[in-house]
Amino acid sequence: MFEWRNDKLINAHFNDFSVTRCRAIISLNFRIEYDELYKQTPIIILDIAYGEDEFEKIIKMEFYGVDSLKVNTSFFPYIQVMGFEINNIRDTGSEKKYEINDYEDGILYFVCDEVRIVAINEVDT
Repeated sequence: MFEWRNDKLINAHFNDFSVTRCRAIISLNFRIEYDELYKQTPIIILDIAYGEDEFEKIIKMEFYGVDSLKVNTSFFPYIQVMGFEINNIRDTGSEKKYEINDYEDGILYFVCDEVRIVAINEVDT
């Protein structure tokens, strides 16, 4: 089972990673990729600002096979998240494998088939 908090990129950049330090979504992109048979795969790319008091790092994540996207916020200057989590829901009988949400405020919600940690970068100052 994929546990995103134990991803090798996460472990390489953080000694004591905590989801409560995922503070804001500073970029949310949606695209559709097509395979050789023109089957569509909806993809969301999130850049999540991470830090205690200040934004220290940007975690870039990609989500494949996205469905049931809900965004309930204004987009200025970023989307603040107070309880970002990724849950494996395969055992619940769901067609999708993961549920992504902001459990505190309900700002963001979607389900998907695959989660990838793509990069972790320093915040440009």
